Amino acid sequence: MAQIKVIAFDVYGTILCSDDHENILPPRSGFTEFILHAKDLRIKTVTSSDSDLTNMQLDLAATFNGVAPFGLEIFDGFFRLAMYPKVYQQILRFFGIKDEELLVIGDDYAKDLSQAPLQAHKILVPNYKIVADGFSFSQVVISDL
Repeated sequence: MAQIKVIAFDVYGTILCSDDHENILPPRSGFTEFILHAKDLRIKTVTSSDSDLTNMQLDLAATFNGVAPFGLEIFDGFFRLAMYPKVYQQILRFFGIKDEELLVIGDDYAKDLSQAPLQAHKILVPNYKIVADGFSFSQVVISDL
């Protein structure tokens, strides 16, 4: 099995609460620990949002501010995948990786995962609407993928 080299995160509903227009809620439970662990494993992390990149970066920065021990620098790239469903070839080409070296994480199967490469690892998470939704990124173990 190939080692994961890049994790592509959908943002709204996956990392950030989908209905939190004031950026009051923290990043999704366990996200901080998950991404720091990925970085310890030398895995690149990117966003793969279909949203405007400037506004998305502002929302991420506001949500991380004072809550996470990092800022936007934790991401190795910001990709706007505006097509529906999302196609990940741009990320594969940018990093020069094989399909099986990509992990895609999103909250909408049809939009985020359905057109991810067949050999890519995929994780569908519940849509983040409330803090106590029962999902935590701590449930995802990278070494098991």
